[in-house]
Amino acid sequence: MKRENLGDVYAFKTDRGYRIMQWAYNIEKRGKYIKVFDGFFDQAPDNLQEIVQGDCLYMLPFPIQRLYKKGIVELWGNFQAPEHSTFSGKHINFVHRIPGLNIIIFEIGDMFTNKSIYFCGDMTGNAVPEQYRNLSCLNSWNLDGFPEEFKQLRALNLWAGAFLFMSILESDFSVKNFAPFWKTEEAEDKYRARYYNILAPQKRADADK
Repeated sequence: MKRENLGDVYAFKTDRGYRIMQWAYNIEKRGKYIKVFDGFFDQAPDNLQEIVQGDCLYMLPFPIQRLYKKGIVELWGNFQAPEHSTFSGKHINFVHRIPGLNIIIFEIGDMFTNKSIYFCGDMTGNAVPEQYRNLSCLNSWNLDGFPEEFKQLRALNLWAGAFLFMSILESDFSVKNFAPFWKTEEAEDKYRARYYNILAPQKRADADK
């Protein structure tokens, strides 16, 4: 199996096709950041390098090599992450979802200064309850409602487990559409089962040695 290298491009097969991602950054004390790209593919596209050097849907910390070593993702190539997308250290965090109100509190944090700004988003457009009005209120669950200086953010402060990560990859989640993040339970169960089905033959083979 090939040794892992910064810039490796991986593909994960979902029921909708392959989702492409790249190990783009190795951030001190934060780990490996994976960029996830738009679209689903039947096979490796001819313009793979062009895709991974363009804008991504989102970026998050995840040890993608673990899935590669288990045969869950495929390695499709290696390309240098574009210099113009240097990691800024600012990231988005989903702090809390208010039950029954369709309201979520976001944090825009800076991992290098540990300073944060909080926002309250309401996907229904309804008035935000009094106790949340001290936060800057947004009209949607996406970056369009954020101040201009944050609209280019792609990094998420989201420590996803393998099953959640795989289910997000199959969804339409992006920084322009946060809502699918909260609808991943069924897909998460599906990929949990697939994960263990893939590992089962390996465990049996190891036991027979």
